[in-house]
Order: sequence, then structure tokens, then C-alpha cells
Amino acid sequence: MKKSKSLFLCIVAQLLFMASCTKESYYHSLSLGYPSKGIAYLYADQTSDSIVIWTTDDVQIASNASWLEVPDDKAYIKVPNYYRVVSQVPVYLSASRNTTGEPRMATVSVRSAGADDWSSNAGAIYYQVSWLNIRYPYPSYEYNDNGMLKKATFQLKEPAQREQPDTLRFIVNEDWTLTDGKFLHPAQTLGFKGVQKVTLIVDENTTDVERKDTLMLDCAGIRTMITCVQEAKKKDKE
Repeated sequence: MKKSKSLFLCIVAQLLFMASCTKESYYHSLSLGYPSKGIAYLYADQTSDSIVIWTTDDVQIASNASWLEVPDDKAYIKVPNYYRVVSQVPVYLSASRNTTGEPRMATVSVRSAGADDWSSNAGAIYYQVSWLNIRYPYPSYEYNDNGMLKKATFQLKEPAQREQPDTLRFIVNEDWTLTDGKFLHPAQTLGFKGVQKVTLIVDENTTDVERKDTLMLDCAGIRTMITCVQEAKKKDKE
């Protein structure tokens, strides 16, 4: 998924006092291995992610949002206390599905016991969008005033007559269903989680008017729309 531009980076800096930074002294070091740039994106049906910490000292980890949880046994992590030895600490996070219809954001903060004063900090933003992971048609994004992802639209553009069927590609984490259209017909309308490639049969447009159609992909209580615009039939030359 595309990242925002410079405005978005400014927002990250404002929202996180430590965004993906490295705090280190002669004896102590704290940094993030993932997300390496301080932000991770989740799709609406995604229920897990992680944070990978590189540290020389014990760390405290916390999330500021109820939809993204740090396991209780990972809220405080002790690491081997060897001189200048940096330990890798992977922590798996639990997320709830985003059925709100709007993107949402959480901050995971990491505090290190460097020099015994818990003064070293790092952290990351986790941004969960409101749509499913549709790989084709390719998404077009809209951003809010702060440069954050707001909306994704998925549109197929079809000629009046196709020689071969089109395809729809997506990845989902639960069972899914797909509606039939007026002139756009999926060869498969339901399935299981995983990587999916669905053949789309496109009826010929025999009129001289452009027409539109809509498919709905549903998974785990989340619905994402795929639209289609089909060209009008070209007029025969006289």
C-alpha cells in the first residue's frame, strides 16, 4: 500500500514523540526493526501484526488503543544484561477487525530501562484501513487534510467486448462472498481465506451508451465495493 507524502511524515512526527527513532548512549541502545519507518498498515480484516525491538535493556510496551493489544506477558520484557549486547525482541500484537467504516490509528510505545531511568523511548503508528486487501483492480487513494489515508476505490474499465475474461484478485483472512452484477459475472461467488483469483465474465455492451456495474466483496462483516465502467459499442463507419 502506498505511503503518504511529506505532509504525512510531518504528522507522524507530531503524533509520536519518538517515531521510529533510535536512542542510544555509550552503554544503552533502543531502536525498532519493524516497522522500520515507524508506521505499519493493517487491512480491515487483519487481526494481528507485530513490533520488533532492538534493545540492550529491559523494555515496557503499551498500546494506546483498545483495538490493538499488547499481550499481558509482553508488557514488560527482560533481556540479558550483557555489556553492549543488543537483543532482538519480537512482540506479536492482537488487532480486532475494523468494522467502523473509517480508518483508525493506534500508537505502540516502547520505553527502555536504559540507565535505570526509563528515559529512552521508541514507538510506531499502526494504521488500520476500512477496506479489504484487493490487489486488482489497483486501488486509487484519497487522503484527509493531515495526509493520512482516508479512502480507497477499486474500479475496472472494460471495453465494449472482451476477447478474454477479466480477473479480480484479493487476499482475505476469513471466508468471503462476492455479489453478481448486471453485466459483470464472477465465476466464483464464495470461498475461503487466503489468496484469491476470481474470473470475471463480462457481457458485451451492444448499446451506444457507456454503462456501469458494481460488485460487493464481503468478509468478516466488512464490505468493499468494486465498480466497473464499460465502454459503449463503437459505431460502424458508414
